[in-house]
Amino acid sequence: MRSLVLILLLAIFPVVLLSQEERIYTHHSDIVVDTTGIIRVSEKIRIYASGDLFKRGITRALPITRKDADGNRIRIDYTILEVYKNGEKESYFTEREGGDLVIYVGNRNKILTHGYYDYEIIYESAGQIGFFDDYDELGWNVNGESDRPVDQVSCEVRLPNNAQIVSHRCYTGIFGSTNDSDCTSESESNGVFRASALSLQSNEMMTIYVGFEKGIVNEPVVKETAMSRLLSWLDKMGLWFMNVIFIVPLYLYYITTWRKHGKDLPQPVVIPQFTPPNDMSPASVGMIHDEAFDFSLISTSIINLAVKGFLRIDEVERKGFFSFGAKDYNLVKLKDAENNMPSEEAIVLNELFAESNEVLLGGKYNSNVQAMMLSYQKDLLLQHKDTLSEGRNHKFKIIPWLVLILYLVLLFYYGGKVSMELFFTFALFSIPMYVIVTLILAVIGAFRKKKQKKLNSISLSVALIVGAIGVFSYSPSHLLTTTAIAVFIGIPFVLISHMLYLYLIVRPGKDKLQLQADIEGLKMYISLAEEKQMQYFNPPKVTPEVFEKLLSYAIALKTEKVWGDKFENTLLQSMQSVDSYAPVWFYGTAMRPRSFTNNLQQSLTSNILQSATSPKSSGGNWSSGSFGGGSVGGGGGGGSTGGW
Repeated sequence: MRSLVLILLLAIFPVVLLSQEERIYTHHSDIVVDTTGIIRVSEKIRIYASGDLFKRGITRALPITRKDADGNRIRIDYTILEVYKNGEKESYFTEREGGDLVIYVGNRNKILTHGYYDYEIIYESAGQIGFFDDYDELGWNVNGESDRPVDQVSCEVRLPNNAQIVSHRCYTGIFGSTNDSDCTSESESNGVFRASALSLQSNEMMTIYVGFEKGIVNEPVVKETAMSRLLSWLDKMGLWFMNVIFIVPLYLYYITTWRKHGKDLPQPVVIPQFTPPNDMSPASVGMIHDEAFDFSLISTSIINLAVKGFLRIDEVERKGFFSFGAKDYNLVKLKDAENNMPSEEAIVLNELFAESNEVLLGGKYNSNVQAMMLSYQKDLLLQHKDTLSEGRNHKFKIIPWLVLILYLVLLFYYGGKVSMELFFTFALFSIPMYVIVTLILAVIGAFRKKKQKKLNSISLSVALIVGAIGVFSYSPSHLLTTTAIAVFIGIPFVLISHMLYLYLIVRPGKDKLQLQADIEGLKMYISLAEEKQMQYFNPPKVTPEVFEKLLSYAIALKTEKVWGDKFENTLLQSMQSVDSYAPVWFYGTAMRPRSFTNNLQQSLTSNILQSATSPKSSGGNWSSGSFGGGSVGGGGGGGSTGGW
């Protein structure tokens, strides 16, 4: 029986060992204070290594600067005396990284096997004692931050000459935490102090403060120089100074360049237009109006080609149990492209019907549809590149971008001196506000049937302001240092003004404004439902020919329903049934004009996108390649592999 139990234990033990969580189990520091002010620290760290974080050993980063009792930043030196692993001397080397001296414990060429390891780092340091009027004090972060949790942190401090301890405290948590309820501390009459804490999470520390009688430790005489005073002032007030240096000249630059190059020209008067300006195509009208490309413009070109007699649209019932009445569209080419037609419409005819005079737009992928869409987009963007970029004033944006990058570097530097609790508070207010404002603007845009411009900029601006207000309203006052206030005032001022300037410096040129005004005039004619408002301008009668000619333009301007209503009202005056309208370029379900126009555009756009979407697979397709015709990714399996 004993043999069976032993065999089971031997079988289970490797599995348990391999599944052991990699972590820091204990961190204990013995600190001996000398009358000279030098402290000798022995850090004993017990870990479990499984090859994830602890591959060759451990690192210990020690800050090379700190603030004295007056808030001045002073330099700290360390002397590494001995390093041990499991009671034996261990290899190590040190490097300066940022503001830390990093001790790398372990051999570069030796990987740790899975298991427990006990490390001890012994070093000396000066400049760690704070000198006050009535007492002196040792403040010490016992364990430092770590990506791994720590089961137990403890320390023992021994003062020289049995010094009397007058006060002591310990705190646990992330940087800036004031939690003193999760650690225990005690002092003895012979100048010994002990503290401990359990179950610290990642990036949590235990910090101790031991105040003792004056005169025990010799206070160093520090000669203050002009440079040290300057560095100390920059450390406290540097970001405020940089805010003035950056923000004031930058705002002057914003105002000067905007008034000279970004102030908008007077808007041309919009008057109704009964024909497309400059004989532009529907897609061009839609793109210039919205100042952006949208794949739904392709459906306007297809309908326009059908109206002009180049193709026919046949509505087909989609087959399949789960089709739920969905429609497919079979496009039939009736004649070839002509030289004088819009180039994007020629692309639709030439590339969509590259292999056959009939193309089915439905749920199945068609490579010709995908190729046509890409060519269509490229051609339309190229056509109107100069018009849409007119007045962008990109050269005036270079300086703001350079200043913003430099300012963000400063924020990163000074932000390291600010409590993480403030950043958490900032995120707690700003992130939900960003989501809420974005959703509200999206809903407003949906109701108005108009894409909200600069949506992200507006949402981000509101979020930054609310985040800063949250920090100043709900953060503990002792965390709101001068640097912290400068950070959370500077961030909204710089970022919001930057986004606002990028928007305001854009000034559309005279030609672009006139073209957009003419397009608005066409939209005015199409979208006004009451004909009496247009009688002064003598609009043409809305006949089936006029309706079809401007149908694609109404779709491009997103006024197709109003245009259908207007045409239907005209038909009601001369016909008993509006269902009698049946265009020769469309074969399908008979509908009233107001429904027909909207449904056709939406369904056609949806089917185009479906036909252009290539089926995806997480692995390869199994096929034969031994006789040729194979390709990378064509075999079984698939996915990806990472590592180093």
